[in-house]
Amino acid sequence: MPFSQFLGKSIVWIAGALWILVSVVWLTVTSLQVRDILPQETALRQTLLTADEALIELNNQLGFGGFIHNFKNAVLRPAEKQSYLEAFQQNALAIRRSSQQLLTYCPDLGLQIGALLSTVQEYEDKAEFLAQTQLTGPLEIDPLVRVSDDNAIEALLDIVHQSQVATIQHAAELDQRKTRLYGLSALLLFGIIVTALGLYAYALLIVQRNRANTEAIRLSAETVEGMNAAILRLDTDGEIEASNKNARKLFGDILEPGSEPLITRLMHSFPSVRSEDPLFRAFLGMSVDNEVGLYTLPDGSQRYLRILGMPRSNDLEDRKGVIEVSDVTEKVVADTLKEQNRNVLVLGQMARGIVHDVRNINATMRFTLMALAKRGGSEDAQGLIENANAALSASDQLTTRLLDFATAGQEEMSTYPLSKVFDTLRSMSCGLSLGDTAIVIEPASDTACLSGNPDALLAALINLVVNARNALSKVPEVQGEIRVSVVPGETVIGHQGWKICLVDNGPGFPDAILAGAQPGRIKGEGYGLGLSIARSVAADMGGYMDLSNRPEGGARVVLELPAALADPDHDAEETGDSAAPILVVDDSHTSAWLVTRELKALGYPTLIALTPQEALTVIRGTALRAVISDLDLRDHMSGYDVLAAAQTVTASLPVMLFTRTPELAKGHPEVPVFGKGKDMKILLTHLQAELEKSGNAILQE
Repeated sequence: MPFSQFLGKSIVWIAGALWILVSVVWLTVTSLQVRDILPQETALRQTLLTADEALIELNNQLGFGGFIHNFKNAVLRPAEKQSYLEAFQQNALAIRRSSQQLLTYCPDLGLQIGALLSTVQEYEDKAEFLAQTQLTGPLEIDPLVRVSDDNAIEALLDIVHQSQVATIQHAAELDQRKTRLYGLSALLLFGIIVTALGLYAYALLIVQRNRANTEAIRLSAETVEGMNAAILRLDTDGEIEASNKNARKLFGDILEPGSEPLITRLMHSFPSVRSEDPLFRAFLGMSVDNEVGLYTLPDGSQRYLRILGMPRSNDLEDRKGVIEVSDVTEKVVADTLKEQNRNVLVLGQMARGIVHDVRNINATMRFTLMALAKRGGSEDAQGLIENANAALSASDQLTTRLLDFATAGQEEMSTYPLSKVFDTLRSMSCGLSLGDTAIVIEPASDTACLSGNPDALLAALINLVVNARNALSKVPEVQGEIRVSVVPGETVIGHQGWKICLVDNGPGFPDAILAGAQPGRIKGEGYGLGLSIARSVAADMGGYMDLSNRPEGGARVVLELPAALADPDHDAEETGDSAAPILVVDDSHTSAWLVTRELKALGYPTLIALTPQEALTVIRGTALRAVISDLDLRDHMSGYDVLAAAQTVTASLPVMLFTRTPELAKGHPEVPVFGKGKDMKILLTHLQAELEKSGNAILQE
């Protein structure tokens, strides 16, 4: 147990015991004081009784038949004067005796008793004069011996009153003292009981804690023993004090005490370990913070080990501490494969963008060659057209193989939180940074969710960050900063969306790019395919990319993307009323579903075809209201082929192309072409106008 905990527990027990001891002593003293009050009460009652008797005696001696009465009779009855004077003398002695008793009980009555005795003395003086005179006529003697009784009577009344007050005061003082002592005794007794109960509860708590600690230690020992990591505990001398089974399995005989120090035994069993190695430092009792290294184990196998060294103190002489060694080979290999897969994905996205652009160009060239072939011409010209078509077919085969590689043969779609992509991008920002350029990835809202391929979006953002980094490298005098953030947005149709913004403080975009030129066609600028990849990814997700230069300097790229969609089925499907549907042809089910969602909102039934063969089957067997097709559809066919087949069946059928590269779809001037994402609203407006012309429009209220 640490000394601080031991000291804390000792203080509690000592303080509790001292409080109980002091309380018991104080309670004992208080009890003795209470016991002493009982004799005091008895003495007070006796004193009060004596005082009352003295007061009664005084009142009797002064009252009727007493002191004054005998004096008056001695005056009025000369024949019996001597007997009355003797009785008078007895009364005077009794008055003085009672006065002395009252003065002893209540010294504060000295003034009143003095006034009373002064009157008594005056009577005694007159009585002595009366005893010596021979006058026998009462009327002659009375004026000579008359004494005023007013002072005596007033003094007697005051004595009675003061005696009562003193009696009440003495009784009240005893009661207050007794109450105070009883209250203090009760409080001390309550304190003793509470302290005893508190110590008892504290003892129970300590017992429970000890049991819990014992159980925790047992569980901890079992947990440590059963952990996947190797756990070692070093003693002060740097030798193994304890280890679990994984440690014994990993290090074997190294852990057994021997004539050589532990660090020497380690270097013999792990020859590749050097002094700067984390495993070496951990076995020396130094701090190691989850460092990973590749080691050749005694059995000859190579494993990635993560080392965590936790010394007890910073004192190099004290090697006591804990070492945790985890085998992270699978994780390291998995992370390496994941990084390789991400690089492959980036390459795949680049290849996909190239393939789509090339196939769109091939489709335009094929349509142009078909038009030339219909016009006729010399045999040489027809031969050249056939050679060109053969070359285009070979080019289509190559692009198909490259596209299969880029997409792994299928379109991957899921609904995912944008924060996941941002977290991954943030973890890669150090590797993407160049020089002093700062890459800031702001947190994404938890509610920001998208539909599509998260790895594709990550590849797009990586390309945009790399483009911005390369642009900043051309202005070394500027402290470069690249900032990526996301804010709520709205699609061109009015649906909820999210705007991913990337800004930098570099030289900005050239005017040619802002005017719509393809980045790859601007030589020497270093933009490469990054912008094309980002634009393709945005289009695949039903959004678009917007480029601009900031007024304060630097470039701004905004990816306007729709919020997460319901995860649609990837089979061709029919939605809405089956009568005269609108056919949507696109090899990307996500893109097709985005179009059908808007058509359904307008009240139109729809059909989706993911391949040219599906589209041709629908065209031949279904009365359609209109056809909207992507340009690049694989299978050696393009959107031009599908639209031409549709108008062969119904010449007046409204048809239009909806592609992410509308600038490359110029092979048929009579077919309107719209760009995916940004031109969605224009597409719907044009479609509604064409259907109104043909009388197949559904009028909106």
